[in-house]
Amino acid sequence: MKTVYFQLAAFLFLVIIIVFLYFYLRKEDGEEKMGKDIWTLRCQRIEPTSGIRLSRMLLFRRYLDEASLPEGSFYLGSNVLLDDIVLNTKKSIRLYLNVMPDKVLLTVLKGRVKINGYVYYKDQNRQIIIRDHMEVFANEAKLIFRKGR
Repeated sequence: MKTVYFQLAAFLFLVIIIVFLYFYLRKEDGEEKMGKDIWTLRCQRIEPTSGIRLSRMLLFRRYLDEASLPEGSFYLGSNVLLDDIVLNTKKSIRLYLNVMPDKVLLTVLKGRVKINGYVYYKDQNRQIIIRDHMEVFANEAKLIFRKGR
C-alpha cells in the first residue's frame, strides 16, 4: 500500500513540475517576443459588484487595471491557462488582439463586444479596427485602448 501512495505522490510531483515549466517557458518566450510598449489597455468596471482585473503572462499573476501592449499578437479572455491577458469577468469571453504601431485589430473568438453602439458577436473572419482612445465593452468591463505609454 505504501508503494501505491509513493507512486501517486511521485506522479503528482511530476505533473506539478511539468505545469510549472510550461508556464515558465511560456513567460520567457513572451518576454523575448515583446519589444517596446506601443499601446496601453486600461480596464474599468461597469458593474460595481464585479471583480474585473487584468493580468498579463505571469505564473503568479498580479492583477492590474492597466496592461502595456508591445507590437505583436495576444489573446485576451477569461481563461487563466490559455489567454495571455486575463480579464476576470462572470461570462466567458476570448478576443484576439493584433497590435500594430498605428492600430489594433480585434477579433471576437468567443462571446460578444460592443464598440461605438454596435455589437460584434463571435466571428473569426472579422477584424475590427481599434484606434486611439476607443472604448470596447466586453461583458461587464470597459476596455480603453490608448496609443503610447
